[in-house]
Amino acid sequence: RMWNTSFEAVAGANIGLKKGDIFEGAHGLLEGGHTHKEEMYKVVGTIKPTGTVLDRLILTSLNSVLEIHGQKSIEHEHHHDKDTHAHEEQHHHDAHEHDHEHHAHENHNHTNTEPEITALLLTTKSPIANINLPRSINRESALQAANPALEITRLTSMLGLGTQSFAAFSILLITIAALSVFSGLAGSLENRMSDLAVLRAIGYSKARISKIITLEGMTIVTSGIMLGVVMGLYGFKTLANIVKPLQASGATISITPDFIFVVLAVLIAGLIATILPAFRASNVDISRQLSRDA
Repeated sequence: RMWNTSFEAVAGANIGLKKGDIFEGAHGLLEGGHTHKEEMYKVVGTIKPTGTVLDRLILTSLNSVLEIHGQKSIEHEHHHDKDTHAHEEQHHHDAHEHDHEHHAHENHNHTNTEPEITALLLTTKSPIANINLPRSINRESALQAANPALEITRLTSMLGLGTQSFAAFSILLITIAALSVFSGLAGSLENRMSDLAVLRAIGYSKARISKIITLEGMTIVTSGIMLGVVMGLYGFKTLANIVKPLQASGATISITPDFIFVVLAVLIAGLIATILPAFRASNVDISRQLSRDA
């Protein structure tokens, strides 16, 4: 159910709380913030999975937050204001104007300490209102309106340079990996030219020698890809559980077309890196190599 009184809360589907659980409120999203242990919240209901931000929220009444900070609830404040105004009106008829001014001044000071709502979530019924309403609020009032979709787009554009830098760094790593495969096969080939010459002498064809070297290189590349994918996925999963902002954001692993593209790019780069060593091995001069070894 929804809350009926202060310090009752409703938990989202991904929070991990169930009905009847008790918890304390704290400031901030990370551990170590100030906590309010004098009042405990009680979960009176949970929300079914919605696929929205509600799955990661704990909802409670505004009065819970006001009371835990020593302020009176909104309903209580409204009733108190009505009683104060009624008392002032009667006092105006029975007392001097100076006394009335004194009471009015006291009431003015009291209203300055009333609880204030500092954030408000609005929903619109049409896309046009969703665009025009924030502009109107920012232009005609002292409030600040933010459209989540526009802000996310702006954030993405701001982070675009960082994303491009990571893409360039990834390309550099793939190039270095391909050169490492090439240098490893080339260095190994120099030490195995005699063996390859013997294989050619006993009847191995050029295509077969080329296939052996190519399969050797692709085995190295495939093993590296599998090891890298496993380490990357498990590494991200570990970071998502350790780093609190990632855990709070609900970051998950997903196989995207970009991920598949990177794997294929590494595979092709490894294949290209094996072509030259395989070609050189298949064209070994049998007589010269064997006479040199002799």
